[in-house]
Amino acid sequence: MLPIYICSPSYMWSIISKEVKEKIVKEVTKVFEILMYITMLSRSLFMTILERIKVLVKN
Repeated sequence: MLPIYICSPSYMWSIISKEVKEKIVKEVTKVFEILMYITMLSRSLFMTILERIKVLVKN
């Protein structure tokens, strides 16, 4: 059986080289930025639709 500490994320993270760590962090950051952008877009779209519905209801 393999010792459990080899599978632990912190141990794996300590093995990884600095360049690879920076790459991983960049990629994760990029993904989060894209997700934030998408949620912002969907929120503004949702608000626009709500406004349209309110106008329709008033008329």
